[in-house]
Amino acid sequence: MKLLVYLLLFVIAKTLQHELEVIQKSILSNNGKFDLISNNPSNSYLKHINLEQSSLTIGVTSIYSSQYQILLDIGTPSRELSLLVDTQWPLTWLPTADCKCGNFATISKDESTTLDFENTQISINYTQGSVSGYLASDIFISKSENFTHKFLAVDKKEGFEWLVSDGVLGLGLGDNSLITTLYNEGIIKGRIFGIFLSRNEESKKSKLLIGDADQDEYSSLEGISMDVKSLEKWEVEWEYYKINNTTYNKTIKTQINPGEQYLIGPEELVKIIIDQINATGFCHMWYYNILVCPEGKNITYPSLLFGFLNNTVILMPGSYTSNSTNNTYILIQSHKEDYWIFGQPFVKEYFPVFNMDSKKIMLYKINYMNSLSLVIYVIVSIFVIVVILVPVIVYCFISKSTFTNDELSDSLIR
Repeated sequence: MKLLVYLLLFVIAKTLQHELEVIQKSILSNNGKFDLISNNPSNSYLKHINLEQSSLTIGVTSIYSSQYQILLDIGTPSRELSLLVDTQWPLTWLPTADCKCGNFATISKDESTTLDFENTQISINYTQGSVSGYLASDIFISKSENFTHKFLAVDKKEGFEWLVSDGVLGLGLGDNSLITTLYNEGIIKGRIFGIFLSRNEESKKSKLLIGDADQDEYSSLEGISMDVKSLEKWEVEWEYYKINNTTYNKTIKTQINPGEQYLIGPEELVKIIIDQINATGFCHMWYYNILVCPEGKNITYPSLLFGFLNNTVILMPGSYTSNSTNNTYILIQSHKEDYWIFGQPFVKEYFPVFNMDSKKIMLYKINYMNSLSLVIYVIVSIFVIVVILVPVIVYCFISKSTFTNDELSDSLIR
């Protein structure tokens, strides 16, 4: 009995120690005083990195909870520009003064003495639109780090009507990625980054973690390691998928990109999902092919599961729906391609860590327990100790004392 009590005490003590460490990390990181450095050597994707070396944590700003951008000082003299966080292409782009791109901050030699244009003309096609221009370079500044970075100086833009950022930050696979530049400059020691998009900015801020990514602050579960199947895209492969109770044993490719507001899938698969939701006849298509369903109706939203071997990720209806006062918006769109793009609905459920060197992506299911919840958890744990364990311990000692007195009485009688 005593052994059981000691074992319970040890387990609870270790649990409290871990939770207190998580609270401390969360509080410090939300106040900008904690650089996320993992001390867990079991993470295979971090083994080749010297964890004592530097990393970079950049705050990510949420715009309408649908666009996520960082702010960087660019040029000489420096000007603060906003860049949409995107992993579709490696090349960052910014509009020039010649671009009729709307009311955005632009770059020009008149405003930056260190801006340098090259003769290389480049065009990039995104799912949201396209841009074209010339390769350029300038001084980028993040916190105390200065570095020269190549980017696309855009003079023509099509689409992107919804974009509120000045440009797009390139975090895709390739030598022109911001991550590769930081690595070549010696600012980070490994080409690894994680993107955390928060569902609740008040309790936990969104962040871009470069050079290292400590998943312990966001997840208590083991991560899923996935090989990148493309030389150009952050693309992984699932062996099967499941829509509600129907399993499809078919390989499906998926790109993971927090720059996308929706889950975007092949037409035939999205149609299955939309037909299940729309079976009641209450829903209707809205702008940008968004399905809208009225609140208060008996509508079934299917769960989505994707898996390979014994690893699965699950998107429950709350992941891909957005509720307003009277309506529920379905954040799923279709395209004519044969692959999925997992945008923000997925990234807000699974914290992705991208490793450019090993060509892997780690996925961690996010814990949405804020600091207040953790404090309550600790208080409840202490309550359990006081109310349950202490009486058990007292009972054990009283029993032992009674047993000893009985033995003594028997001895005296003899």
